[in-house]
Amino acid sequence: MNITIDPTFQNLMVAATSLMPLILFIIIIYRTRSGYILLKFLWDKVLRGKGSQYESIKTFDSEQYEVHRFIYHYGIKVRNLMEIEATLHWMKNKDVAMYELRRIKDRFTPKDQKIRLASVMEFAYLAVSIVLLYFITIAATKLTITNEAWYEFKQTTHSFLLGKDYAKNSDLFIPFTSDKKWELTREQCGTRDAFHRAAEVGLLESEVQSICYRLTTGDDSERRADVKVQKRIGWTLLASSLYLLYLAVIAIVAAKRAKALDKRINQHVNALPQSQPPTNNQDVS
Repeated sequence: MNITIDPTFQNLMVAATSLMPLILFIIIIYRTRSGYILLKFLWDKVLRGKGSQYESIKTFDSEQYEVHRFIYHYGIKVRNLMEIEATLHWMKNKDVAMYELRRIKDRFTPKDQKIRLASVMEFAYLAVSIVLLYFITIAATKLTITNEAWYEFKQTTHSFLLGKDYAKNSDLFIPFTSDKKWELTREQCGTRDAFHRAAEVGLLESEVQSICYRLTTGDDSERRADVKVQKRIGWTLLASSLYLLYLAVIAIVAAKRAKALDKRINQHVNALPQSQPPTNNQDVS
């Protein structure tokens, strides 16, 4: 029995394999916030460039490599080897594991060896951002799956969704949608009932005429083209909102973990036995 591989799947595998180096470099740049390792790789491996003859530059280059390697592996944004040593010493002194520092993200500042706690305003800002991004994600999702084109009248800012043979109120942008529901079909456009029903929901006669003109012309190409553009915008907006939502959630989780870690460290320090001053019954040497 012969087994054949789907050409589409095979092409996707080839594309994914060829993109792996680029994906790896993007990950390295994202984690280190620098293109140093990438540039060093291109210089050493691709361009076959020679190293510097100056010992001071060699030492500096070696230190920078170790700094960026430390940032990539552990996610702690140190600037030099001194901050690496200070961080490791602080971790040992406070009995903090590396994974605990990684979990609080940028809340630990290697420069002064402190955990930066989030303020109430920062938590409030993140919470509001998450709520707004949530509604943007809903609207973007609807844009990607709907086959109705979204239009808005410039003068009155009334918006509506246009299908192949009907129009209805826009409910894309929750929670800023109107409570008045309406729908206007192609068959209704030839009757006075269309104007009466539209007036009940706040539409002008000119707006009804404009909608009916689109429904009765028989040319649906413009609406289909607008839907395609709308879907592209929706996918872009959805990807962006999901990424920002992810960052906001991660920031809140890291802030809560930082608070818990700081509390544990302070409890550990307070639990250490304190040195007692000598009494009259003790010999003082």
